[in-house]
Amino acid sequence: MSIARRPLLGALSLLPLVGAGAVALSSRGTPGLGEIVRPQSVAAPGALTLHAEGPLTVPAEILEAGGGDAEFAVVPPSPAIGVGAVALEEDSSLLFGRVSTSTTLQDEDGNPLAPSISVTDEDGAETAAEPTSLGLGALALAVPEIPGAPVAVLAAADGGLPVADAVQSTHTDTGDFRSLSLTRMLTPVVDASFLGMGTQPGTTSVLVLRNVSSRPATAAVQVWTPDGPAQMQGRSQIVVAAGAEQQLLLDTVAAGQQAVGLRVVTVGAPLLMHVSTAERDGLTPRGAEILSPLPPAASSQMIPGVHVSAAEEPPLLVLQNPGGTGAAADVTVLGPAGALPLAGLGGLELPAGTVLGVPLPITAPGDYVVRVEADAPLDAVVRSRAPGARLPGDTLGVQADLAIAGPAPALSAGAVLALPALGPFGLLALAATEDTSATVIPVGVDGGAGDVIQRDVPAGRIVTVPATELTGTTGTPAGLAITAGAARALHATWVQVEHDPALGPLLSTCTVAPARRDAGSLAVQVR
Repeated sequence: MSIARRPLLGALSLLPLVGAGAVALSSRGTPGLGEIVRPQSVAAPGALTLHAEGPLTVPAEILEAGGGDAEFAVVPPSPAIGVGAVALEEDSSLLFGRVSTSTTLQDEDGNPLAPSISVTDEDGAETAAEPTSLGLGALALAVPEIPGAPVAVLAAADGGLPVADAVQSTHTDTGDFRSLSLTRMLTPVVDASFLGMGTQPGTTSVLVLRNVSSRPATAAVQVWTPDGPAQMQGRSQIVVAAGAEQQLLLDTVAAGQQAVGLRVVTVGAPLLMHVSTAERDGLTPRGAEILSPLPPAASSQMIPGVHVSAAEEPPLLVLQNPGGTGAAADVTVLGPAGALPLAGLGGLELPAGTVLGVPLPITAPGDYVVRVEADAPLDAVVRSRAPGARLPGDTLGVQADLAIAGPAPALSAGAVLALPALGPFGLLALAATEDTSATVIPVGVDGGAGDVIQRDVPAGRIVTVPATELTGTTGTPAGLAITAGAARALHATWVQVEHDPALGPLLSTCTVAPARRDAGSLAVQVR
């Protein structure tokens, strides 16, 4: 669908959250007529449609800041993205930690059943995964470069809902917006929260709202700061026409903040929402990220995959209290050997509606888990940087890339993760709230499985699976099937670290999401 783009804008007032319910699907007989039999049909879930966020969004006035002087012209980020997608049949053995075929994955003639995956760009050109005959009920697709904001459709063999995932990646190697960003592809939502983007000088953070429905939508926006809710000053209500896009520059609402929070609630239609944030120190690039909506606020949060490259700039934990009363939180940092003895991370106070930044004094490079336990639901992310090479010139500093890691939901059963289209570089970070295990199986683009990896995951530690261990597939692994030994105990995040000796590393993360199994068949009875 073509999206009409609108300029940056503000609006008027914050709307209350509006929910919708369902009518009862039963009736009683009418006296004298006996019981009335109502016609009934079954609506099964269909294919999964996911939308890419598209390239990093930078306001036109920033790109035009050089005033036509080529020496000072701003180099825009890459206009292309990569898309990785993986889909499994619900009864694929890979979701149970095994590699085996089954008669349940065959049709009546004995032919193997497998999902389908297609990716369509804004011009309608389609890339589809080749059908597989390997009998594992799995399929994956990697599109290394595609313009705009494509759409992925993933379906089970019967046309229904598969166990699936799709991830977009943006990759700009050099220039003003040198960065790497991994983001899970989206479905429209009516309520979304974001956290960790900045509004300091040199930073631009843009809320992007897209309406892919046939109805107009009104989005109520509230920005949160360390001092509480920001005064929106006529920028709290945004109308997004059907098929249109609107943007809000957060710097114009709450300038000068290292990190802010944001909540968006819509009425009329759900929207695709993301935040694009890029940071520079003068002319030195300091990284960029594209942020997807956070999972719901919770009193217990696990953030695996906090990558520390150097001790010169420690990670920053950002907490947000979206509730109406104050909250207190305790923070623990977990390494391979357990909790780190760090002071000053207990009894953190968050008044209602505030954002709090807490530097994490981690001195040793490596990968960590941040655990937050609070007496009320909170949002939490961790900002970290991977420093690169020093740029030439007396006024230029050390360039870096920015990563904003979010909470990883607990996995209750087999789940899948799509890997970046250019291939996995980095590691899978695992953490658990109780002693458990994890089985990880790489999935190739041919639907084949790689070597099975088993890991014990003790509670209170980080356990990693390096990309170098993802072997056995035909070609580069395109996805992972992950099975937890205990329900709702395992949390996982992919940490992508790409290293260029001349420029330094690029860094981003993507959590592993639970399988979408909550859209079961619905019996509908006509009243």
